[in-house]
Amino acid sequence: MFHNGSAHASYDCGWNSDLRQYGNGVVGAEDGLAVMCPILVPGGSSFQHFVDGVLPKVVQVLPFLRHREVKLVLHAPRDAIIWEILLQMNITQDQVVVYHSGTAASSHVLDTCITPPLHPLLWRTARALLVPDRDHVTAGHVVDADVVLLTRARHHNPGRNIVNFAAVVAFLRRRYARRLRVFRGGLTLRESSALFGKARLVIGVHGGAFYNVLFCRDDATVVEVRISVIPDWSLDYCCVLSD
Repeated sequence: MFHNGSAHASYDCGWNSDLRQYGNGVVGAEDGLAVMCPILVPGGSSFQHFVDGVLPKVVQVLPFLRHREVKLVLHAPRDAIIWEILLQMNITQDQVVVYHSGTAASSHVLDTCITPPLHPLLWRTARALLVPDRDHVTAGHVVDADVVLLTRARHHNPGRNIVNFAAVVAFLRRRYARRLRVFRGGLTLRESSALFGKARLVIGVHGGAFYNVLFCRDDATVVEVRISVIPDWSLDYCCVLSD
């Protein structure tokens, strides 16, 4: 906690964050917010980087956020499901200050930026908060559990598309018939929890849609297709944390 602090998009809100930037004694900070918790993670407006960058930090300070005078400072959520996730944790829109530009000042700054992006306790706590009735969601679906094929239908980054997508879908339909679900994004939190909560198998190419494993059952199998030279083990770690 800092007195008379600030937040700016240029500050590195990550595990190696320089805490001195937030507690730099901004003149006139008393005229800003009373208490703010800035989590300006690069790309945090997207579902993917909200899950691996913003969500762990929110979970870390959740007891403090129960005090309504504490305001979350976030990049404007691009995906509607982000607002639903916040609401599921009892954080309403009036407690969120959307950051646009410049420097945000506050008489007190609650800094949680050095929270690790993937931590066993934080990940499991988030899963419990977002799908509190997980046993109810998955009960009775062992035999008819779905197979989910992820697509990049709503992606914002180029590349990593399945060039023979129609052939892949045809093969999976022959193998799994009506058990197959082709995921194209755009679902609500409830819909995502229901779909992935029933899935026994999730398949797709490397991309942000894989962060829906947050909603998966503990015994789900995840098959990620990616270029072998990409040194990204975040999904692997998410799967380990989920079990």
